[in-house]
Amino acid sequence: MENLPAIVYTCVTKPELEINYIGESCERIMGFIPEQFVANASFWINRIHPDEKKNLITAFSKVAVNGNEEILFRWKCSDGKYKQFVNYMRKVAAENGNDAYIIGVWQEIKGSKFLNEKADSN
Repeated sequence: MENLPAIVYTCVTKPELEINYIGESCERIMGFIPEQFVANASFWINRIHPDEKKNLITAFSKVAVNGNEEILFRWKCSDGKYKQFVNYMRKVAAENGNDAYIIGVWQEIKGSKFLNEKADSN
């Protein structure tokens, strides 16, 4: 899994949206170590492209209702450039005394029409 152009993560949404695990592939793909994502929610939220931030944050809330969501977004990597990802999310229900959480995958997308259209708008 760590060799795929994808990043596995888990997060909670209450009281705030917070990543509590992210795969080590984030360093290879984005240029940041996992601890940077886990230590501070604003670190990764502030790197979401401004045009997609509201929709991406809303998608996390929708998972609680729908059980799963999928959304395209751009994220600013350590080199200052945006990469495009699709975020696949699924809610994992609370059980055995554990709280509900979200498990997701940020799949990097290269050379897509979405990326080209968004690049033209910058």
